[in-house]
Amino acid sequence: VNPDPKPCARGPGRAVSALELFTLYDFFQVFIRDRTMYYLNPTVVQPLCAAHRLSYAERVGPHQVQWFVSHFWGTQFRLFCESVRRHALATCGESGEAWKTSTYWIC
Repeated sequence: VNPDPKPCARGPGRAVSALELFTLYDFFQVFIRDRTMYYLNPTVVQPLCAAHRLSYAERVGPHQVQWFVSHFWGTQFRLFCESVRRHALATCGESGEAWKTSTYWIC
């Protein structure tokens, strides 16, 4: 998590990287398990952001958007993360760590 989070302008500068998405899942995996965003948002994301009154992207350090993702909140979060990883790998190449820097506006 960004140690000095600050608000940023609304718009394409509020994306999160694939790595930040996976870091969220990895850190809270024991609680998330096979749950969906309906669980994750009120129990993990909102509490992380509430004290600073920022979006999750601002809280972890926003990036310029490369890709837009619209998804069903009822999908298991781990499956959503895997879909993002597969997309990032397909667009950045199958080898190396470049996929982690792909950025997404997620709604």
